Formats: sequence, C-alpha cells, structure tokens
Amino acid sequence: MTDNNPLTLDSLSPVDYEHPADTKALDALESTKGLDAVIKAFIKHGIERTQIISLTGSHLRITHKNFPKQNEVLENVCTTLNLRVLPKMYVQWDTNINAYTSGDDEPLIVLTSGAIDRLSEPELGYIIGHEVGHIKSRHTKYHMVAQSLSSLSGIIGDLTLGIGNIVTKSLEFALLRWSRMSELTADRAGLLACQDFESAASCLMKISGLPENYYSTTNVNHFLEQANEFRSLEVDTFYKWTKIAMTLTLAHPWTVLRASELTKWIDMGSYSNIIARCSEENNSDTKAAETVVLECSKCGTLLFGTEVFCQNCGNKIR
Repeated sequence: MTDNNPLTLDSLSPVDYEHPADTKALDALESTKGLDAVIKAFIKHGIERTQIISLTGSHLRITHKNFPKQNEVLENVCTTLNLRVLPKMYVQWDTNINAYTSGDDEPLIVLTSGAIDRLSEPELGYIIGHEVGHIKSRHTKYHMVAQSLSSLSGIIGDLTLGIGNIVTKSLEFALLRWSRMSELTADRAGLLACQDFESAASCLMKISGLPENYYSTTNVNHFLEQANEFRSLEVDTFYKWTKIAMTLTLAHPWTVLRASELTKWIDMGSYSNIIARCSEENNSDTKAAETVVLECSKCGTLLFGTEVFCQNCGNKIR
C-alpha cells in the first residue's frame, strides 16, 4: 500500500479489534464438552502437518521475485498490524476472490488468483489484513479443526466405540458459529491494515459477486445503503433468527452483514480511537528519539543506544 501509506500500529493488540460476538462464541466453544479430545486427535494424527504439506506442495509461493506487488502488500500489512513474523503466502488457482489461513505453529496465507487479478492494492491490503488478523488473534488452530471435523469425527469414533461421533457432532455447531464470528474480528483487522473503508467495502462488494464490467461505475454508497437496510432487519426477531438459520452452514457471514458490522464499529468510534492512540504514540516516540542524546558517561562519545561497551574507551554502557 504505497498509495495511502497506512499508519503503523506498533501497540496494536488483538483485544483492540476483537468483535464481542467472537469473544462470546469462543467462550461457548471452549466450554463445550469434547473439545479437548478433538484437539488431541487433531495433533496426534498430524492433520495440521498433512494440510500444510498439501498446500505448500500444490501452490506457488509468493515472493518478492515472482509476485513483488503482493509480497510488498503482505510485508506492509504485517508491519502495520504489528505482526513480527512474516507468514509465507501462496497463490491458488481459483477465479473467485478469496483468501484463507492455515497452520498454527507456522501459519501461512493462501490467496486466490481471482483476488490477485481483480483487487486493487488497498483492497489487497484489506483481504490480506483480514488473514493476518486471524493469525495475530491465533484463530488458525480452531479454524483447521473446524475444517477437519468430518475426518476427526471418524477418528475419535473409532477410538471410542462410536461415542466420539456424538461428541464431535455436539461440537460442530459451536465450532462453526465461532468460525463465522471470528470473521467479524478479522474484518476489523483488515480495515486497520488498509485504513480505507471505501476499499474495504469495495473488496466485499467484489467478493459478493460484483461483475468486472461494473467495477469502475458502481457506487460503494449503494452497497452501504443495503448494509444499513440489513442492520434495520436486526430489530425484527423473525428476520434475526431467519438469518441465523440460513447461515448455519456458511463458513463466512454474509458480506453485507460484514459491511454492516464494520460501519457499526466505525460509528462507535472504536476504529478512530485506535488510529488516534497509535498516532499519538508514534509521535511521542519520534519526539523522544529526536530529543534524547546518548553518550558515554566516561568519555562523552555519542552512542546509538544499542552498545554494551563504548567503542572509544571500552566503558561498560549496560
């Protein structure tokens, strides 16, 4: 995102952008019986390793040599969101606009060719920031467990004479609900990454199926009007429960709902508070760096601040 140079959020914590529905769903998931058994089976049978081998053995690795633009966006997003370790990123042939994360110990990101072909640089920042948000919030293990639930059910069922099948079925709803709610948290991270709500909204529009011929003519405000209409439906209990029932089998919440939740977060002032806080912290750090002069107490030689011994006289600095 060389276009708009997002502010670096050095003190950003996952707590800053966590959606309350994510927190509530995670609490419900972690209190559901059988979760520990599923996690142990997931680790014991090396399902994570199997998935990682499959992904890395089938998809092209994105690097500064072969995909310089996308690699730069990833680096900038990780810097912006204060993710210290740069995850590997791969491209998957798929005309749909999508991205996902996998791996817990060494998380990676998979970006579809459709996303590379159809998204602008700020929009790429949003969708990659969404995935980096999952990694920063440590969502990846539970996501992989949710994706592997059918195979885990059979494994645990065999080990426990069929009892495990009942346990994993009882977990299915809790896992899928939390997985959907975690997307709302990651959307906030995506917005913090690109720091351009219009780009975030246009990315969601494209994911929703906006035809390419309309990319340059469609008004984002029309999409936001639809999102506001969706918000008004929440007041009606019938519509609320209908929407829940219709999304039980979806891995991601509706894109209109996601846009609606982002506008709510912005209206609450939480997004601007994070930006203002980090901006103030960055300015304070800059002023401190400009005014503090370090020197050796023995000989007065100017120091960088990283020395253990003074290079001029050998005096121990720290």
